[in-house]
Amino acid sequence: LELRRAALGPEHLETAAALNNLGGALCELGQPREAEEALRRALRIREAAHGPRHVDAAVTRMNLGNALVLSGEAREASGLLRDAVDVFEKACGKKHPHTLTARFNLERLTCPVQREGG
Repeated sequence: LELRRAALGPEHLETAAALNNLGGALCELGQPREAEEALRRALRIREAAHGPRHVDAAVTRMNLGNALVLSGEAREASGLLRDAVDVFEKACGKKHPHTLTARFNLERLTCPVQREGG
């Protein structure tokens, strides 16, 4: 990340990609708050470059939603995941892996059985 930021600048799309990947890794390591910070920065860059309805922005929105779920921020996570599903359905189709993953994550969040561990 630091190499990309130094070489390309803090607002470059490759820097956003590195921040997105860092956010995903931090989630996997059980550090959702740190992931949230990286993902919010990545989302700002991607939305500024492409607009909020672009697939790359939706990927980061989905990842941010997942981090927020881990942080206990279900309401904001739900909105981000719903938006990602909408973008993916329109841009990629209903059966695309991005669409299916975002829909699964949203359904897992809203399904009471899953939340209770059953």
